Amino acid sequence: MPSSSKLSLALAAASLAACREPGDTKSNAEPTAEIRSHAAADTVREGYPETLTGTVGDPDHAMDALTVAWVVDGVEVCADSAPDAEGTVSCAHTFGPTGGVVQLDVRDPDGGAGS
Repeated sequence: MPSSSKLSLALAAASLAACREPGDTKSNAEPTAEIRSHAAADTVREGYPETLTGTVGDPDHAMDALTVAWVVDGVEVCADSAPDAEGTVSCAHTFGPTGGVVQLDVRDPDGGAGS
């Protein structure tokens, strides 16, 4: 039977300034990302798929315009993850013996980003 591993979650807020021309008053709100399925120090089973779920959003853009990336220990996993109409995203990932640090990243088409 595989041993249990600790799962650490990283939820870091990223903020990127949008490029603007002088006199341009349009602003781009940063998209948001929140991991819902796991919290810091949750236990996961080594060698078994875990379903990671989260929610993304952006007040300026439709869900289908957002790009989502799940990152585990600095490596992108679930490259085809896309939000549904409510912003829910998921990823099935199999953890190794040391668990891992999970991050959910989102970008909008105007360069805004959130984690």
